[in-house]
Amino acid sequence: MSGGTSTNKLNVQDIIAFINPKRILDTSPGHPNFNSRFDLSPGKGAFAQWINIQDITALLNGTTAFPPMFANARAFDKTCPWTP
Repeated sequence: MSGGTSTNKLNVQDIIAFINPKRILDTSPGHPNFNSRFDLSPGKGAFAQWINIQDITALLNGTTAFPPMFANARAFDKTCPWTP
């Protein structure tokens, strides 16, 4: 996403990106809007879809704020290792 000194830095705009400009929230592989970059807590867990509220909270809260895509380092305000 965009913002700050890096166009690939995770920030509040990434949280908004789950729903705008195209809805990524509540999607799974096979859905046209699915993007594995947003599946921060891999898989669907207790929810019906792979990209769900757990992925948004993975940017901010508790132990899930340290997702595998960042080698278990805090996600928020870090540069994403994947291309935008």
